[in-house]
Order: sequence, then structure tokens, then C-alpha cells
Amino acid sequence: MLIPILNQVLGVPVIEANSEGEPPPGSFITFKSLQPMGRALGQPIETLSVDRRKIVQQDIVMTMTFTMYGEDKGECIELAVKAAECLQTDGYRALKDAGIVLVELGEMTANDLKLGDTWERRTLFDADFRMTHTMTAKTAIETIETADVKGVFLHVRH
Repeated sequence: MLIPILNQVLGVPVIEANSEGEPPPGSFITFKSLQPMGRALGQPIETLSVDRRKIVQQDIVMTMTFTMYGEDKGECIELAVKAAECLQTDGYRALKDAGIVLVELGEMTANDLKLGDTWERRTLFDADFRMTHTMTAKTAIETIETADVKGVFLHVRH
């Protein structure tokens, strides 16, 4: 949902980092998740479904790195600023509608790399996103519907 919006708003390809194939010509953006699951926030909420399966809901924060590639430093910085603005405007609404909220944008950093006699111009930043991760057990929890208690005396005072 976010990647098509970045593609549309910025007008450059947005691809997963370290993906197969050659990078696109000209300017482009890569993204990667720094952790596959995200880090947990607060306490999980545990409930039981109608069919007695345990449901656990946990707020998590996932960090993604966005790297802008361009012909020169100015182009990279301009692209990074536009990407950050998109995450806070057009992309923010689309993400929120999907239950994902932008929590924090990190600092933009120049990360140029010299390849032989030429420079690969790169600017990057991290973005933290909060979402709720829901886990549902595959099997139902066995419950005790009735208990046959013998030998227990109940004394009630009036």
C-alpha cells in the first residue's frame, strides 16, 4: 500500500533493497525492513474467541530504511525530503487506513559510495511504523464447563 503511493507521488521506481536484477536507470528508492517482526510495545492483550481459540494482540514497532539514489547529492536530498513528506501526508492517510501509523522519521544521512572512479550518490533515513500484530491459536483451548465437587461443605450464615 505504501510503495505504490511513493511510486505515484515521487515519480521514481521504489524497489526492495538487495532484490534480484539490475537497479533501474536514473533515480530510484530502495526500502528494507530492519527486523522481520518488529519490536513489541507494552503488554499484549489476550482474549478468547467464540470457538475458544486464544487471540493475542500486541502493538509492535517496525523500522524501515529508505535509501534514495540519484545522479548527484542535490537530487538525492530532494528525493529524500519528498519521500519523508509523502510519509507524513499522502502516505500517512493510506497507512493509517490500513492500521499502520508513522511514529518517527529518523535523520537524513548522506551515504555516498565510491565505486572505482565514480560516486554512487545516496541519502537515507529510517522510519518507525506502529501496528497491531494479531496472533490466533490454531487449536481451541480445553475448558471445564462443569465440575463435580464431592465432599465439600458449604456453610452459609444468615
